[in-house]
Amino acid sequence: MEVKTECKDCCFAEMQNEIQSGCKVGQLEKLVDIGCDVAKEGTDETHYTYIINGRYCNKKRSKIWMETNVNNPFGQLSKELEIKYDVVIVFDNDNTLDDLDKSLSDLPDPPRVETVHIIHNSDKISYGEVRMWLGKKFGHTTKKWLLTYIVETPRPDYYNAVDFATTRLACGFYVAIKSGETLPKNLFSWINKEVNDNLRQLGLVYGAEGSWYVCSTRIHKYLGGNEAGIIKQENDDEVILPNLPAKIQYWAQVNGNTNLIEEYNE
Repeated sequence: MEVKTECKDCCFAEMQNEIQSGCKVGQLEKLVDIGCDVAKEGTDETHYTYIINGRYCNKKRSKIWMETNVNNPFGQLSKELEIKYDVVIVFDNDNTLDDLDKSLSDLPDPPRVETVHIIHNSDKISYGEVRMWLGKKFGHTTKKWLLTYIVETPRPDYYNAVDFATTRLACGFYVAIKSGETLPKNLFSWINKEVNDNLRQLGLVYGAEGSWYVCSTRIHKYLGGNEAGIIKQENDDEVILPNLPAKIQYWAQVNGNTNLIEEYNE
């Protein structure tokens, strides 16, 4: 099904008589600036609004929505657009509970982080001990957490351990992080600005040495997660893509969309 957005029903469409002259939140102008296919839709040159082909506008709201939020529409819109995340923390044989505490203590509070998924991938500290510790850690907070126990031997690596949480992800983006690592302080604000203000279609943001990455949940599912992929080229050479970040980088390069990816350094 073709993706498109019609401005005619949007409460932010600026109208002069029967002609759309712009957008109250500047979204239409930004879409034109980044090269989207924006066309007129109407009966003639005196009666028309705009339609955006091939792109969904995340700021489109109905007139009923405006009636509900008439006192502070722009503040409410900003609140609704703030990106929410699932966070996946892999706890393995190299980690202590202090490492886990370091990663957890640095996370933002709800609603920005929807759920924290801890993946128990350790033979040294038992599942029961980690679960009891987490119960005390989160006992008086509003944070939602889930602990997943991996029974597979040999133990999966960090990337494949992340996939044990991905069937439970509810948000549009998830963060994967090794226990003991922390995220850059301004990471979430930067992503929010890139996606909502600059209209960038981000699929992967990653840190140095693979200590963490942020991924679109939709792209994760589309590319089959962190299971290794093998690409056969025209000359029969094989390219082995060991994990999801490698697959996204290859996919983006082949499709000429490297703007989908960002190595983030603060």
